[in-house]
Amino acid sequence: MNRKTVLLALINVSLAAWLFRSPAFSQNAPELIYETKEHILEGAKKEGKLIVSPGFEESTTPHLIEAFKKKYPFIRDVVWSKPADFRKQLGELIDGKTVVDAFRPAPNVWSQYFSNNLFRKYNYKKIAQNGQLNIPQEMIDDSGVVVWSGSIIGIMAYNANRVSADSLPSGWESCLDVKWNGKFTVDSKPNVLASLAARWGQEKLLDYSRKLK
Repeated sequence: MNRKTVLLALINVSLAAWLFRSPAFSQNAPELIYETKEHILEGAKKEGKLIVSPGFEESTTPHLIEAFKKKYPFIRDVVWSKPADFRKQLGELIDGKTVVDAFRPAPNVWSQYFSNNLFRKYNYKKIAQNGQLNIPQEMIDDSGVVVWSGSIIGIMAYNANRVSADSLPSGWESCLDVKWNGKFTVDSKPNVLASLAARWGQEKLLDYSRKLK
């Protein structure tokens, strides 16, 4: 995904998140909230401030803020926060010590955002389908309330001094071969393995993980 796509996604998510903090929408809200782009922009103009914690590289921050303000000049203040520790940020969100309009949830503690009701439940799928926000349907997760604005590529790395080119693993499943026992490692955070579920399905992924263990 190129930087322009990421930027557009961030803009859409950020604007939609503006009304998340409004007490009027917090009380007696339906299970999934539908909103128009005009209403979202109206709320954004009244507040004029955006607090974002997306988790992008710091070097991209000035460029993203500049592009955002150019597209939405009525935004007077953009506060960009990059947490040093996502678990700490999660705890502060749960305790109400941190306030953000839009943020990047950490995949390894994903369920805790839902169990602690940290997401305002906008019906992004319906909002996007009706053309209120320019978000590709494929970027909206199954919950309908989270929009993905980036991607990670998982790869295998090997020591060329120990592994010859003609004996390299041919894919993830080939790592289960007995010849690799005790000779490789995986990240203790299963982010890369979890992404395989999109192609394999959950049952095959769990079976693979058990064998890998």
